[in-house]
Amino acid sequence: MTEVGARRLAQVLFGFFVGLFVIDLTLGIITSATPGNQSNNLAGDLAFAFAFALFPLVGFILALRRPSNALGWLMLVIGLLMAEPSSNYGALAVLRGWPAAVWTLAADQWTWVPVIGLAGTFVLLLFPDGHLPSPR
Repeated sequence: MTEVGARRLAQVLFGFFVGLFVIDLTLGIITSATPGNQSNNLAGDLAFAFAFALFPLVGFILALRRPSNALGWLMLVIGLLMAEPSSNYGALAVLRGWPAAVWTLAADQWTWVPVIGLAGTFVLLLFPDGHLPSPR
């Protein structure tokens, strides 16, 4: 892939992340404002979302400046996995009786595994230059 193509791909992935992030925040705000909602933890959800939004932001900057560094691409993928709005859609769907509420919440229960696995393992292994510490 050329450097220009890699930069465009980084821009598309970051744009996709921003779209998912906005949808997730909007659904979270609507869910917390819905009458009958028992779990009103909007401040905690917003703090978690903005803390993990740093991963794709740093990854986007890294992928634009150094497309050959795997760390930037990995951080973009972490952001895409984190920004999926299935938990907020599932909570809102349960409250309003929309379709696929239970399936969405069930599918959301495993999505933290790749986020924590990638962030806790591979980001630390590839830091700072995007390569493993030794050839072994």
